[in-house]
Amino acid sequence: MPDPSVARRHARIAVIGAGWWSQGWHLPHLSRNPLAEISAIVEPCDAPRSTLNPDMKTLEELKSIYAVPTFKTFDEFLLSPAAASTDGVVVATSHSSHAEIGLKSLAAGFHVFMEKPMTTDPAEASSLARAAAKQDKVFLVNNTANFRDSAQKVREVVASKIGTVKFAQGFMACPLLWLFENPENEGWVRPTGTMEGNGFGWGQMSHALAWLYYVTELEPASVYCNMVKSEKTGADIFDTAVIQCLGGAVLNVQGTASLPFKSYASSTKQIDMKIFGSEGVVTYSGEDMHPSSGGLKVQLHDGSEHHVPGFYFENYDSEGDGPESLHAFIHGCLGEQFTNAADVLLGKKVVDTIHAMYRSAQSGHTETIAAEKAMLCLVASEVSADSEDLQLLPLLPEKGMSAAPPRARQLQRLGAGCSEALAPGSETLSKCRFLMASGSSLRGSEMRSQLEWAGLEDSVSFFVVAAGKDEVALYSLQSQRFLQITSRGLQLSEKMNWEHVSHTNRTTAFKAFGDDGHMGLWHEETGQFVRLRGTAASAASCEDTSACSGLTSEAE
Repeated sequence: MPDPSVARRHARIAVIGAGWWSQGWHLPHLSRNPLAEISAIVEPCDAPRSTLNPDMKTLEELKSIYAVPTFKTFDEFLLSPAAASTDGVVVATSHSSHAEIGLKSLAAGFHVFMEKPMTTDPAEASSLARAAAKQDKVFLVNNTANFRDSAQKVREVVASKIGTVKFAQGFMACPLLWLFENPENEGWVRPTGTMEGNGFGWGQMSHALAWLYYVTELEPASVYCNMVKSEKTGADIFDTAVIQCLGGAVLNVQGTASLPFKSYASSTKQIDMKIFGSEGVVTYSGEDMHPSSGGLKVQLHDGSEHHVPGFYFENYDSEGDGPESLHAFIHGCLGEQFTNAADVLLGKKVVDTIHAMYRSAQSGHTETIAAEKAMLCLVASEVSADSEDLQLLPLLPEKGMSAAPPRARQLQRLGAGCSEALAPGSETLSKCRFLMASGSSLRGSEMRSQLEWAGLEDSVSFFVVAAGKDEVALYSLQSQRFLQITSRGLQLSEKMNWEHVSHTNRTTAFKAFGDDGHMGLWHEETGQFVRLRGTAASAASCEDTSACSGLTSEAE
């Protein structure tokens, strides 16, 4: 029990961007929170203005109200004494500047509380994900609905009660025509930077998608979307999208800004979420700001039903000391235990999806979501894939996870901690089975059951023979089969009886080439080249130039 006579340290947090949301929410919340203090304010405009808040304060007034130093640029802040004593930053700037400030913040060693959407560019989202993976710092996206206790409850029910998720539907209606049909609200209606479009998708669907991805743990693969745009601003105000997910599940989302608006107190958002699994369905619906309007309902195929009253989604109360997401961030800044329900990997999924939605609405076609580089995780071979006490090998330490071994479900969130390059032929791998992570999901245990292993037993050992740019190849001496792992899934080759296999051993490496759907493995000792494409594999001597076609020079 903490000693009440010992003063508790405060999290010192700088607020980057002093627009309407920072002035109405972030700054007041932080000033009232007993565990936090504002270390600085960064705002390029001397007198910020917004159509959404007629009582905006000047930068000089903010300096006086909160008694903190103010800066015009983030770089200026980084060079100041205030930065040296800052633990974390709240990034509440324009969408197009999120990535730049986020990357600089991580490089400077700050914890990051990023306003949604995390960014509006998939390439920038990937950069943020890579940078965050290299730092032992909190990166949290402010999707407040994810941090409610109700979201954790739904997530647990989906994981434990309804079986494999097959289909999910999300509907979100908001009374926000006053926002998206006002041309003066440029940041909400006009694309900037590399944005493909702007409107309800970036402004509101980011909340619904973040919640759905958190509770279902689905991974998007492709998107087909239609949008209806405002005649006044060109912003999308009606969105509907079909999202095909890895593993075959389908996610259907719809949203609109056209609910009638009466007043801030009486006009709420209407939410209706349904998740269908192989064993039943979960429904979570109601109206924001009115807990009695709905709740959680679970219906299973065994005839049982379960109801939990109370609907809690977004938390945008301007009073008090902040939403649950801000509380979690403060705990993270202080090095205390917390749940990050909207981390950088989930933020990236949302960015990838919404960007694809705008692309699809423009092209009229299904748009694919580019897969991230595959990363390999390994667990001890004697541990069951559905065990509750899976442990990561010491080979792959996970920052911040050393206190206790992660449970099987938690492993799905550890993609960023996996090694991206494994030493070919490592003896450490000889008694391991594989799990492959891409983005924030873990594959291997589930996908493994979908493969026809044809004689491969759990005791069969694979070892890494090549770690390529976008894929990893494993080879089993016992079965004489290759296993190709990519971000698209797993492919087991047909059985091969190559003469050169007898010359390979666990310390001999192949080199990997190829980015066009195949993987080439060049075996230096025997001068043999193995080509993988799906389940097919072939081998040839590199004395045959047609078999090596331009790859021998790379091997040298």
